[in-house]
Amino acid sequence: MRFRTSGSTSTSAIGSLSLRPCIQSKKFTNTGNRASGILDAYQLANARLTWRNANDDLEIAAEVTNLFDKYYFLTIFDTGAGGNVTGQPGRPREWAVSVKKKF
Repeated sequence: MRFRTSGSTSTSAIGSLSLRPCIQSKKFTNTGNRASGILDAYQLANARLTWRNANDDLEIAAEVTNLFDKYYFLTIFDTGAGGNVTGQPGRPREWAVSVKKKF
């Protein structure tokens, strides 16, 4: 999606908004396909809003990953000993601002 502004003689792009979904289906993480090794499905949304000046030499952007702060696991591991299952949680919501200048 691009935002446009109308000038008296031309129309120029001034920025963009991008939405990037990330979808992971349910999957097994062990060779035995045991119930303790099921990694649940999850969906994430990431967004970025970018502004550029008319000379296209300055860009300012704001970005958010995991927009809705979904709690999910990247991996899980069934140790097979005493029912212990460990996992690595995914990254929480994070944001960034960037500035880029062309000389």
